[in-house]
Amino acid sequence: MGWTGFVDRCARSWSINQEGLFLLVQAATRARMIRQRTRTVEINNGLFYPTSFQVETYWAGLRAAVEAETALFYRDAAIRMADDPMAMWSNLAGMVVRRA
Repeated sequence: MGWTGFVDRCARSWSINQEGLFLLVQAATRARMIRQRTRTVEINNGLFYPTSFQVETYWAGLRAAVEAETALFYRDAAIRMADDPMAMWSNLAGMVVRRA
């Protein structure tokens, strides 16, 4: 999919790659959901053995949850991008670096 040009409410010209926007939203949503579903488990092996750690992730239903949330957020992002691209640009950049 190519770039789509539009003019915002302040009469500024912008171009957006809709597929790139969707992929960015999907990747950020997947990363956030994986972090939410992951936990670190401490395993105490006794007095003379080192403590070990396991990282566990609950994968069941992840794909469906990511797809559902991505669709909702993408629709909202596309609307907000057309309304005020500068504010949405900051939101997208913040979404990429956000920590859970």
